[in-house]
Amino acid sequence: MSAITPPAPAHRTPLAIRRALFVAAALLGLFLVLVGAFNIVDVASRKTTTASASYDGVRTLVIDGASDVRLTGAGEGAALEVVTRSTEGLRGPDSSVERGAGGELRLSSSCPNLFTSQCGVDYTISVPSGTVVRAEADAGDVTAERLRTTEPLVLDTSAGDVEASDVTAPSITLSSSAGDIEARGLSADSVRLESSAGDVVASLATPAEELFADSSAGDVELLVPNEIYRIDATSSAGDVDAGALRTDPSAQRSITAHSSAGDVLVAAQP
Repeated sequence: MSAITPPAPAHRTPLAIRRALFVAAALLGLFLVLVGAFNIVDVASRKTTTASASYDGVRTLVIDGASDVRLTGAGEGAALEVVTRSTEGLRGPDSSVERGAGGELRLSSSCPNLFTSQCGVDYTISVPSGTVVRAEADAGDVTAERLRTTEPLVLDTSAGDVEASDVTAPSITLSSSAGDIEARGLSADSVRLESSAGDVVASLATPAEELFADSSAGDVELLVPNEIYRIDATSSAGDVDAGALRTDPSAQRSITAHSSAGDVLVAAQP
């Protein structure tokens, strides 16, 4: 009769490690409770203030770190009008207005990096014709309409959409790291449209010497004046349609349209 081998003792996590895991779980639970309580109080404390200001002699407007930005064109020689809408909860935004040399006006704002769901600064600005504009939003949309400038126009956002309509400039750059680009009635010699996570949809009022459109995660749709173009239209994972466009490899005007994950359509206006 063979001897019965006793079962091996069950493995147990050392007591010190079990105690450390228990403490870590308790601390994590406490942290989540505190964060939830902070957010509730933050929302309950929310308040919004609005202020208006007028600035004469502005030649260059620079916007840095805003939430939503809305730009509308005004007549040449008019004052630049700014309506600032500030939102705060338990923490409020830091904002500043600086006048620089050569008629520069810089509007800057920022919020603390942590627990700032109720913090932001929105601008609605009436921009005189001919003003240089560079606008960058950190957490919202950028919208421009009826703008006229004799200098390059740059509109960028890190976490929203960019929309532009009836805009004229020597060059126009619209970019978003996390949203769509939608443009109508653009007039510029050079147009650059880029989105890292959305669609790029644009129509041009006048033919550009150079049109560049790229999306890393969406579709690209371009409607251009009925001219002859040198075109490079490609997609890494979608369909490409530029067959209705008049093309010539030696044409002076060029179009580059690319999508890494969507369709590409380039068409001429009827």
